[in-house]
Amino acid sequence: MKRILLGAIFLLIWTCVAAQNLVPNPSFELVTGSPIGEGDWSKLQDWDGLNGTPDLYERGFSTGSVNTCDWVGIPANGTGDCDEENGFNHYVGLSFQIPNGNREYLCAKLKAPLLPNENYRVEMVVQLADSAQYAINLLGALVSKQKPAQNSPGAPINLFATVKEFNTVTDRNFWIPITGNFQAQGGEEYITIGLFRTSASAPAFAFTNTGARNSGCQAVETCAYYFFDDIVVRPLNVRVNIDGDTIICPGESTILTADCNLPYWWTITGNPTDTFSINKDVVVPPGGPYTYYLHAEGITDSVTIQILPPPPVNLVSDTLICEGDSIQLDATTPGGIDYVWSTGSLTPVALLSDTGDYVVTVTNSACSATDTVRVPAFKSNPPVPLGDDSLYCFFYYDTLRLDAGPGLIWQWSTGSATRRITILQPGTYSVTVNRANGCVRRAEMFVDESCDPAIFVPNAFTPDDDGINDIFKPYINNVLQYNFRIYNRRGQEIFYSEDTENGWDGTYKGEQAPIGVYGYRINFTGLDSEGIKVKKKILGTVTLLR
Repeated sequence: MKRILLGAIFLLIWTCVAAQNLVPNPSFELVTGSPIGEGDWSKLQDWDGLNGTPDLYERGFSTGSVNTCDWVGIPANGTGDCDEENGFNHYVGLSFQIPNGNREYLCAKLKAPLLPNENYRVEMVVQLADSAQYAINLLGALVSKQKPAQNSPGAPINLFATVKEFNTVTDRNFWIPITGNFQAQGGEEYITIGLFRTSASAPAFAFTNTGARNSGCQAVETCAYYFFDDIVVRPLNVRVNIDGDTIICPGESTILTADCNLPYWWTITGNPTDTFSINKDVVVPPGGPYTYYLHAEGITDSVTIQILPPPPVNLVSDTLICEGDSIQLDATTPGGIDYVWSTGSLTPVALLSDTGDYVVTVTNSACSATDTVRVPAFKSNPPVPLGDDSLYCFFYYDTLRLDAGPGLIWQWSTGSATRRITILQPGTYSVTVNRANGCVRRAEMFVDESCDPAIFVPNAFTPDDDGINDIFKPYINNVLQYNFRIYNRRGQEIFYSEDTENGWDGTYKGEQAPIGVYGYRINFTGLDSEGIKVKKKILGTVTLLR
């Protein structure tokens, strides 16, 4: 069971790698017929022998020729005996003459040009023929933009190989892998296998003389002769992706782009096995089809285009706004992502305070929609005529009346719902006025008390404990500092106070003062209406009655 499972895994891995191979006919199985003998590479499909005569070997080959070198069968042939590496029916042989320097090559055009800066891997297997006298190093492959030129039959191609084996390959019984990785410049589309070296090559080309073989095929006995099979060029990181917008609006088209480092082709819904296009870009027209498949050597990517309706945008109808007021427009809509107003605002809600046309564009993940609201004029909404903040002296005037002007509904901060209110003390007063045209206006006024210093002094009092006019004291407003003195006829001070609430009760040293006229003096400091500090005094008399 383990052997079956491991074999299945190996087959799966090999199939996947083979499917990614950019080399056409990599194992030389595609032929137009059987070879007739040595040098007959022309039966190979997709491969070019350049200016040489490579050999094609075939399992079950038979020939009537008496020339040993014409025996190109598998496994037994004119060079000895060699099974195919993968158990199929063909491989090729290339001759490298020692010491005269003649070379043979095979070249194929890749299935697709290589992409710039992509990493690729080259793989192949080689085996030294039984009858070859010499073994060499530097066997390898050249990957190039143009097909290399072999200027004359057997002439060496003096270019640097992309991948090469520095060690001398001497094995005659097993296939030896030659592998290597490289980064493409972009546009390379030919692979050539053989022996490459230039005068600057390092390490230097080397060969080993293994002695005369006496096989009967002299052309092989005097050279380094190698079999080649399973040529591979594949991306190190396979990429088969579809790029492009996959969400579009009704009636729109889009372009899908193949991001792929393998040969690819497109198919579409309804015809998944028929090639729709081999171009890099395909246009998805309005109306579809909307499902596309990108195939590349056994790998498939697919996308389905979604039609997304634009977001519904419904602003209020054209409207008037009140003078001095603003209107809030809300463009919030399900699925909306970006909001752009003609005012420059980027939020769903815009606050507008002027006339004109206002446009909003709302975008979801793919589509946009716009709506416009017009504000043609203002409705009359004059300011509430409360006036500016003011100073008022409640000591001299009992009341202050505030008038909010014409309206339909009034609402004062005092709780009053009338047009006019009377205030009796300092404070902040506000009113909201609802007009008949639907407009609303609000105003606020701060009233502060500011009075010149003022003192009122009675001219008589009756301290008879009847609770009426029993205390003699001044009535004071807006005074900062204060003292109050009372004198008898002899000029003797009989009462003193600095407390404005403290008055004379008509006694002196615990005894009732006699009826008569008494003098008083009041010294005080205060602020005038300009805020300037002033000092004053008041002299007068008061009559004490009983």
